[in-house]
Amino acid sequence: MSIILSSLLLLSSAQSEEPETIDCSYDLDAMLALDQQQFDQDLKGGSRALSSKGCHSQAAELIREWRFHKRSHENILYWHEGQLRAIAGQTQQAIDYLGYAKLVFVSDWR
Repeated sequence: MSIILSSLLLLSSAQSEEPETIDCSYDLDAMLALDQQQFDQDLKGGSRALSSKGCHSQAAELIREWRFHKRSHENILYWHEGQLRAIAGQTQQAIDYLGYAKLVFVSDWR
């Protein structure tokens, strides 16, 4: 009986714990100082480091900020922002950015 009671108490205490919060903060100035390769392709830095922590909407906003700051219209940046917005549940924005990435790619390819 005491084993069952102990197990139930352990189970209920495990379920009542607060979920771990994710730190989605970043140094905007440091991010804006990165070149595109460092910002977009480095798995340990830039937007990918942020998204790998589960901060998908923050990483999408960071890509948007970086694009505006650098005045970059590379289709891969729109594509990655669209992917992150889709993962974050921002469906319409994801559709818009992925569609724009496709338009930029097609116009660059011609």
